[in-house]
Amino acid sequence: MKYRPKVLKTLAVLFAGVTLTYLTAENARADDYGYITKPQSGTIYGTARFISDGDQLRVCDSRRDGYAVTVAVWNQRDGFVARVTASGGYGTCTARNLNLREGARYGFYGYRTGEPGANIVFWDNA
Repeated sequence: MKYRPKVLKTLAVLFAGVTLTYLTAENARADDYGYITKPQSGTIYGTARFISDGDQLRVCDSRRDGYAVTVAVWNQRDGFVARVTASGGYGTCTARNLNLREGARYGFYGYRTGEPGANIVFWDNA
């Protein structure tokens, strides 16, 4: 019967380890998707999708207006990081792997190329 306290201690340590691992594990997050809109009016110019696995940003033009759409990527520490532009006209998309710094929070700002002003499309962590 002397082995019983050792078994209980072992189980307690194992349970504590599993609990700690569960509590500190990073939550899985879905990819972000948003609309590139005109400031103040909400007119939709295009879409942006950030795929966190591989840090890929996909930008698509969804308006027949002769302008390209762009998403600029920015964060507090690094400033401006990248820009992705869909410039082939209506229905075209451009994808780019960004290789962002892990654990950093980024803002994705969308705008119609050649027009002043940009709106936040979404925020995400790399």
